[in-house]
Amino acid sequence: MDALRLLCHDTEGARIVGLPKADSSTEFRDKYERKYAFDLPSVTDRVLATEVLERGEMLKPRKPENWQRLHIFSRRSTGEDAEQEPDPRVTQHVHQIAKKLDAAIEPLRHCREAGHGIGITYLKPHSSDTCVKVEYKASAGIDHGTWLAGVLSAEVPGPHMQEPYGQFVADLWAKNISIAAEALAAATMHKMSDQRWQPYLALGYRTRAAGGHQ
Repeated sequence: MDALRLLCHDTEGARIVGLPKADSSTEFRDKYERKYAFDLPSVTDRVLATEVLERGEMLKPRKPENWQRLHIFSRRSTGEDAEQEPDPRVTQHVHQIAKKLDAAIEPLRHCREAGHGIGITYLKPHSSDTCVKVEYKASAGIDHGTWLAGVLSAEVPGPHMQEPYGQFVADLWAKNISIAAEALAAATMHKMSDQRWQPYLALGYRTRAAGGHQ
């Protein structure tokens, strides 16, 4: 709870920076088309930024368009696995947690106000041919964005690495989990007895990037 509150807070979490992977968003393209009546092709924000930015440049940050509707709430499951008679104490506890989580993300709902919420931008580092999507607190101001751009440019030693080193390492470790899980499954099966059901505990573990079973 405290971590989420810190992450969302305008000033206390101002030094927390997000470096999300590129997505299919066309918000920048739509914004410029509305404002300047440009006849732009239907390209993603990252493609657009890569085409228009020179090395060392970044787009003017934009605010998310629909974060006013962000909310966290709890509701009783109605599926086959739903309990027929849930424990009232558990239900009350879940509602309380959801309420606290929703209060923690309150600053994000003020994203359209000046100096509040998240600013989203794309940066083309000095030695890179592609752009990095960056999210940072609008309360930090333009000067913070300029400083951040310099730090990220120094962290992207292109052309061989097209993302900040910290993000590269995190991505590398995440992809290695699959390999490690497969090795662990093989070692586990080797030490198992001959009982027929036991190997399925290892073989059924989700290890593939596609989310399927091994």
